[in-house]
Amino acid sequence: MLFFGGVAGTLTGGRIADRTGAVRTVQAGTALAIPALVALRVAPGPGTALLAAMATGMAINIPFSVLVKLGQDYLPTRPGTAAGVTLGLAVSIGGLAAPGLGAIADTWGIAAVFSVLCLVPLPGLLLAAFLPEIRPTSPRDARHQGRSA
Repeated sequence: MLFFGGVAGTLTGGRIADRTGAVRTVQAGTALAIPALVALRVAPGPGTALLAAMATGMAINIPFSVLVKLGQDYLPTRPGTAAGVTLGLAVSIGGLAAPGLGAIADTWGIAAVFSVLCLVPLPGLLLAAFLPEIRPTSPRDARHQGRSA
């Protein structure tokens, strides 16, 4: 269900970004992740947990592809670097956090890990508040900026 929610979130995030802008989409998706994670944490039974997993998958994936595109907009002459940094950084931070989450699970149980995960979007939401919205440039403008830089 998390996977299916992720597919829906990726598609939804693109549609929202087309209408409201990339920065607002990142902010909205990150904000939606908090109640979705809380719902997953407090889900009373398997049926509700499956629905909460789908909502969580959707919420955490709304900003995902939009962040890659936003990074490319911020670095128009270096789209590969922007994609590598946005995706690579996300995966690396997740990999670095995994042993800590495992230690929390070993000490306090799985429920404690889900409680900690409810807090993870908060720093992202705070940082997203400072992202400037930029106008997308045409590929021709990006090439011209690259020559003058």
